[in-house]
Amino acid sequence: MKRKNSPAYVCPCRKPKVYLAGPDVFDSKLNVLAANKKAICADYGLEGKFPLDAALDLSACKTPQERGIAISAANEALIRDCDAVIANLTPFRGVSADAGTVYELGYATALGKRVFAYTTEMVLYTERVKKRFGPIDKKTGRDRNTQAVELFSLHDNLMLDGSLSTRGSTLVANPNALQGFVKCVEMLVADLIKTPCRQ
Repeated sequence: MKRKNSPAYVCPCRKPKVYLAGPDVFDSKLNVLAANKKAICADYGLEGKFPLDAALDLSACKTPQERGIAISAANEALIRDCDAVIANLTPFRGVSADAGTVYELGYATALGKRVFAYTTEMVLYTERVKKRFGPIDKKTGRDRNTQAVELFSLHDNLMLDGSLSTRGSTLVANPNALQGFVKCVEMLVADLIKTPCRQ
């Protein structure tokens, strides 16, 4: 997917780095997905960084737990090295976004990074809960397990939509994943253009 009329970002210092968060790392076609996203970033003057790009040496890890913790630390280091995060918040193994991706988005937000996100799920969170857990009691707002359900007409948990909105971003909803991703890239470039280089 090539850039058309949207401007690319040109920085005299370096290409801004973008951490590409999401459950794509679990996909059987992850290499293709990563290559496509990196190519799109490059076309817009950015350098895409996939989680698997993290500098990682697992040779000293003796257990699966040690390997998992080492991967977590490497991903955090990669996020710290990036200027922004674009996260795929499409529901994964449930009604909400991938837990690891949610953490990475929150981590980047706490670090003051620019954050953007997209989802291919067009059905709002409350409706997804209804489909998965049954009707919501109109009087109490609770599901069949007597748990309260968020009734805010948002795409996901209010902390996700809210954290993006309060930082001038939004959760882009588009059934086409790459189109949603491109929209986030364009939003990031527009934000970079209107603010001075941080170098």
